[in-house]
Amino acid sequence: MSTGENTSEGWSSSSGGGGSVGSSSNRGNGENWGGNRGFGTSENVSEGYSETMENLIEPAWFSHGLKSGGPAHRNRVTALWFKNGGNFRESHGGNVLFVTFKQRSA
Repeated sequence: MSTGENTSEGWSSSSGGGGSVGSSSNRGNGENWGGNRGFGTSENVSEGYSETMENLIEPAWFSHGLKSGGPAHRNRVTALWFKNGGNFRESHGGNVLFVTFKQRSA
């Protein structure tokens, strides 16, 4: 709430001798009120896990890299052997062995 009043009166003259009279008055009244209150908490937890798997042999290789015997492949058949948890001596310590077999002709 706020109220106020200003009044002002004055007289001035100048002609070689001049004079001046003035009066002023100010009155006022005001009221302000308010309040602030705040509180807060914040907690953030983040965890992550990532696993990737790489292919020893690309999946597309199985459709065109293996020989299936017959005259088109000179009666040869190829195969991949996997040894889970172990290694083949012939593959220099790896767990995959690529082999070729002769096919019997009928």
